[in-house]
Amino acid sequence: MRDHRPQTTGDILEETGLNNIQQRAMALSQLNKAVKQHVNGAEHCRVSNYRQGY
Repeated sequence: MRDHRPQTTGDILEETGLNNIQQRAMALSQLNKAVKQHVNGAEHCRVSNYRQGY
C-alpha cells in the first residue's frame, strides 16, 4: 500500500535524483558569478557547463 503522508522537499529531491541536478545548477551559478566578477566583457557570456578536473 502506498504511503500518502506529506514528504519534505529534501526527501523528494533525494528520491528523484533532482538533488544532483540542483547541486550542479548551484555550482554553475556560483562559477558564473565568479567569472563575471573577474573577466572583462563577461556580461556577454555565461558558464553553461564544467567538467571536474578540466
